[in-house]
Amino acid sequence: MRDARVRPDTDETDVLIVGAGPVGLTLALGLARQGARCRIVDRDAGPSPTSRASELHARTLEVLDAMGAAEDVLAAGLVLRVITFISRGRCVARISTAGIDSSFPARLAIPQSDTERILESHLAQAGVTVERERELLDFVDDSAGVTATFHDARGERTAIRAGWLVGCDGVHSAVRQHLGLAFDGEDYPGVWAIVDARIDGWACPPGEVFVFLGRDTMWSGALPNGCRRLYFRHDANTALPRAEEAQAVLERHAPGARIREVVNRGAFRIHRRMASRFRVGRVLLAGDAGHVCSPSAGVGMNAGMQDSANLAWKLGLVVAGRAPESLLESYEVERKAADGVALSLSHEAQTDMLVSDAVHDRALAVHLAKSTAQMLATEAGVELQIHYRESSIVAGVRDGMRAGAEAWPAGPAPGDRIADAGPLVPVAGQQRSLRDVLRGPHHTLLVLAGEADDESRRRYTGLITRTMDRLGATVRGYLVIIADGPPAEAGAAAIMADPTLSVHGRLGAAADTMYLVRPDGYLAFRSEPPDPVALDAYLGQVFLKP
Repeated sequence: MRDARVRPDTDETDVLIVGAGPVGLTLALGLARQGARCRIVDRDAGPSPTSRASELHARTLEVLDAMGAAEDVLAAGLVLRVITFISRGRCVARISTAGIDSSFPARLAIPQSDTERILESHLAQAGVTVERERELLDFVDDSAGVTATFHDARGERTAIRAGWLVGCDGVHSAVRQHLGLAFDGEDYPGVWAIVDARIDGWACPPGEVFVFLGRDTMWSGALPNGCRRLYFRHDANTALPRAEEAQAVLERHAPGARIREVVNRGAFRIHRRMASRFRVGRVLLAGDAGHVCSPSAGVGMNAGMQDSANLAWKLGLVVAGRAPESLLESYEVERKAADGVALSLSHEAQTDMLVSDAVHDRALAVHLAKSTAQMLATEAGVELQIHYRESSIVAGVRDGMRAGAEAWPAGPAPGDRIADAGPLVPVAGQQRSLRDVLRGPHHTLLVLAGEADDESRRRYTGLITRTMDRLGATVRGYLVIIADGPPAEAGAAAIMADPTLSVHGRLGAAADTMYLVRPDGYLAFRSEPPDPVALDAYLGQVFLKP
């Protein structure tokens, strides 16, 4: 019997996260690296032993790299290099995932349970422990903060006070339901299953994914533990797919293959839905709590983890008193648009899996015949083409005038993702890539100045130093020049050399240009030539307090 009394928990926090899956853990890790106090709770006694999601994409790996977790994730995963489409027993198209514009593999097979284990370990190193067996009952937002009531394993009710509450509690989100938000969309017909199994008699490369098209569709991808995941329509009237059912599906597509051992299995209905809002007052939603899609394209969990990366730095600045609460309005604007793309991609993948006829086969073969088409399809599928150009918190200035995306014929426009480049040579130490320079919870101010003369160097280093003095640890700044190495007298602002012009070329700096890059790796502000007045106006008016 539940105790009706509510015991106040005196350990108040800046942010309370409900749900300790990959989305909640990513958010908690991002906030901890921002220096924000956060607590993360989950209703279950431990991490889920089963894994529904099984892929991390290149853009998500970039996010995890910025948080210091990518190396461990890569070590635990298996790179998926080829996607092969089979229709009526014939290979009709193949996609190579090589050659994408990222330092990371396009697709990494890794069970969700392993992703959670790694993220929870990094979170513990940051001093945050998941509080388990806490079931959310209700919460009250009083404009100054949120008081959430939980039922714990001892049968007690406890109330936790937080400045902000974020629901990362999945498709059946108690947070979303308590807010009364619409979750509009559709449910796909039927029940679908996943079976992770060790399979004999199927000589397929471990880094290859097979998509068998048609009404009797099956998707199969390798996992790092030697299993293959099978995803198929679950027609049997059982709660979970049986080995016999999975064997029958497998036999129809890969005659002679035999399931030796089933390691993981699940059955579920799939949906395409999005919440009407991602923020109400001091309560926000991320991941499946705000949007859900078919697992066919593997984008659901990845989109949710990118929600967290977008939200973490903004919420971190707000709770630190370095940005107004209005900054959080951009979270919903930016991520609803990006998550809408994810829903469209997954819907297209889900519906295309079910089609197998001569017209569709030939169209697919033509579409994916060229390597450039394969690369573009892969980059779209792993979220590398997501941008925030329409966001109100990105801006550009060129020759003293506000400049939109069309004003930048080369390099990233404000709102675009910053891709890696290099090498960069610092005053001391080893060469670094652009990704190394950007890694961390801070904004990064870059001034690319070509073969700058002494006067230009003094002017630009002065601009960078004043900005860093104004904003403290929120910003790191670097002057990048074209030279074999930087001068020894770098001063307060670090000077790095771009000996191969790789960074100048990648960022489109045909003339002296200034870039402000957000902690999530997207370009916040660009100015050509570097305009200190425009930068100050942007910092003061858009999101950072003086």
